[in-house]
Amino acid sequence: MQFFTNLEPCLIGMEACGSSHYRARELSKLGHDVRLIPANYVKPYVKRGKSDANDAEAICEAVTRPTMRFAAIKSAEQQAVLFLHRARDLIVRQRTKLSNMLRSLLAEFGVIIQQGTGAAVKYAKDVLEGEKPAIPEFAIDVLSQFSHQLVAMRFRWHEMRMRLHSKLGKRVMLLRTIPGVGPVTASAIVATVGDAKQFVHSTVFQHVGGQQCWTLLAFAAIAPPIDIKIPTCHHRCMKIFVQNSGRQDQNRITFPV
Repeated sequence: MQFFTNLEPCLIGMEACGSSHYRARELSKLGHDVRLIPANYVKPYVKRGKSDANDAEAICEAVTRPTMRFAAIKSAEQQAVLFLHRARDLIVRQRTKLSNMLRSLLAEFGVIIQQGTGAAVKYAKDVLEGEKPAIPEFAIDVLSQFSHQLVAMRFRWHEMRMRLHSKLGKRVMLLRTIPGVGPVTASAIVATVGDAKQFVHSTVFQHVGGQQCWTLLAFAAIAPPIDIKIPTCHHRCMKIFVQNSGRQDQNRITFPV
């Protein structure tokens, strides 16, 4: 950063990655014109094998193209919201894996737990309250550890924070008027997309979440609850939220005939 401090304001091209938004904000404060390029747009300009020098040359070539599409620089507030979404996504995946492991291990002893994470959590609470199955004592110790971990995983706090954020953001509230879109989905879209004015038309906007992703969002409230693969979706959290947005709310959504 010291190098750029002593440098006259100029055009700086960077490949978009996890830490590029922070560096872009800091360089912009120094007066530089910073442009982030998606990695898949840089790759066609790489002439030889991958190396730092070849990548730098490709970025310099790509940033000067008049038709190049650049990624918008995310603000610290946007990254904070995505921080919350990814933390919640991690806890949900860990809790699902833990409940499936608990169910499969107990099935070997003939103990059957109903399908669903909620049933596994309820069983874990019963174990901690003293209702232990008739299995060897050594297995009971392992079961107790699993139960403590499963009960301790709570993602409701994350959802409460998302609901609070959705009430403070006008764009989030506007997205929530779409049937089937809740506070979690709307918050993820706004945090990922940022300023929608950066997209010259809807086709460019589709590449953020994938065309099938937005098509599913548009028909989430009236589509049947079937599994639809979204291979072009680049944001994992948004893919999951959009994929499930209509299924949870479609029973309470009605349309005029």
